[in-house]
Amino acid sequence: MSDRQENRKFITDVFKWFDYLSALLLFGVSIFICINVLLRVTMNRPIYGAYEVIIFITAVLVSFSLANCAYQEGHVRVTVLLDRLSPGKMKNITSVTDLLSLIVFILIDWYLFLYALRRFQTGETSVILGFPQYIVVSTILIGFILFTIFLLWKFVNGIRLRKK
Repeated sequence: MSDRQENRKFITDVFKWFDYLSALLLFGVSIFICINVLLRVTMNRPIYGAYEVIIFITAVLVSFSLANCAYQEGHVRVTVLLDRLSPGKMKNITSVTDLLSLIVFILIDWYLFLYALRRFQTGETSVILGFPQYIVVSTILIGFILFTIFLLWKFVNGIRLRKK
């Protein structure tokens, strides 16, 4: 196996691992919601702070699943205009949009990092549970960094393919 294939396998394995972790979090949130509803209905005692926990975990699981979803092309693409272009023009437009996406997500990663840093410095916590916000934002940042790595990988591979 070449170095390039080993790198690709490592990257895709990391994406899959985070996707599995995301699925596990989704399962856990589903169980948590069911327990909360049962406690609310049967004992009139919902879990304190359930809303915050659900919101935090859902944001984390979405960010963790982004990279693998993009790698598997599990997202919706609107290509009505691109389908009418020649393959060369389509590759050019794809390269430009890949580069723009990469730039945008590098900026998003940077600003999420700064936001997490500010939350850490100020000690800001969630309203109900008092959970430190920087932990949640930092965890979400990990998922976005993985997605940015995928965008970089996709852009570089697109450039390699164009040179061949």
